[in-house]
Amino acid sequence: MAFFVPPDPPGLVVELGAGTGVVTAALLKRGIPADRIVPVERSPEMARFLGDRFPKLTVLCGDAVRLGDLLEQRFGGKNSLVSCVVSSLPLRSLPVTVVDAIMTQLDSLLGSEGRYIQFTYDVRPNTPCLLPGFTRIDSKVIWLNIPPARADLFQRKAVVKC
Repeated sequence: MAFFVPPDPPGLVVELGAGTGVVTAALLKRGIPADRIVPVERSPEMARFLGDRFPKLTVLCGDAVRLGDLLEQRFGGKNSLVSCVVSSLPLRSLPVTVVDAIMTQLDSLLGSEGRYIQFTYDVRPNTPCLLPGFTRIDSKVIWLNIPPARADLFQRKAVVKC
């Protein structure tokens, strides 16, 4: 997943469902500056764990359906500088209304160059994008993961003006 994030993104890299910090550590190893990585975890215990494990990062505790509000509370107007969202959320097992709310947040936060990376255990290559206006531009199956998984890179479709 970290492979899909540019090494020097112009804005924040928001990580949804950061869990124990495996992807967070990979983002740091890739060279993403610590002040640009923002892990988000709904569980207060996990958010505290992440804060202890990565003291240089700003860890947000809250629900992804309120992502814009969480970023606004912490960064003020800088939340418009989200350049990448990396998600390990189990979107296929969440209620449709919750997934729709999360996708609405991502659509409003990611600019014209924004990237959305989703981790899934569905390794089939034809899974549709849940984010309207975005298209899958790359996909990698992680066969060594147990069970095998896939990371998809989505980017906003280019708008051609005449």
